[in-house]
Amino acid sequence: MAPQTESFKSESRIANRYRDGYHVAKFLRGLGIVCKAIGLFGGLLILAVIQTTLSQSNQNSPGIGFPTAQNSSLPTIAAFASGLIWGINLWVLGALLAAFAQL
Repeated sequence: MAPQTESFKSESRIANRYRDGYHVAKFLRGLGIVCKAIGLFGGLLILAVIQTTLSQSNQNSPGIGFPTAQNSSLPTIAAFASGLIWGINLWVLGALLAAFAQL
């Protein structure tokens, strides 16, 4: 009878390991989704904040901010690039975390 209880304990340990592995995978997948969402909304927020700040600084006091002509699109391009870099980096990180969770 002793070998059966040892076998049962061994199976229980294996089941616990698999259960723990699934919990870790679910957590990593959730973390990946959160990183993707933060990347998307963070990138859009950075774009909006930089664009708003630059447009207000160019309107209120000339000489502060980007020294550009009134119709120049350099500030818009800089804001778009900053938001895009932020968003893509976090999106890739989230995708990698979600892919790692599936291993």
